[in-house]
Amino acid sequence: MSTRADIHTTSDDEGVVIARISGEMDTSNAARVEDRLTAAVPNTALGMVLDLSELSFVDSSGVELFFRLAERFEDRRQRIAVALPEGAPIERVFEIVRFRERLPLVGSVAEAGALLRADSL
Repeated sequence: MSTRADIHTTSDDEGVVIARISGEMDTSNAARVEDRLTAAVPNTALGMVLDLSELSFVDSSGVELFFRLAERFEDRRQRIAVALPEGAPIERVFEIVRFRERLPLVGSVAEAGALLRADSL
């Protein structure tokens, strides 16, 4: 059974791509999500903010996807920052896998964007 993950991307005028992922991410859709996210970030962008505030479920394939994306963008001299508000449905999963030790994790899209912009100075 395939689950649904909706992805909406926008870019700001400072070169940050913001991707909001809602729904559920698992092995049935992780490859499609990865392809969409990778294609959304041009080489000229500073990086990507992943807004996961509306993601209701993520399994290990989704977590691994975020780590792979970070490595891919790092090779392109770009960064990823993740926005996940306190109390979000997937917060516990990120605590268990120690997500914060691998990628910047902040409470809002604004904080994540500011982090990427500050790192580019």
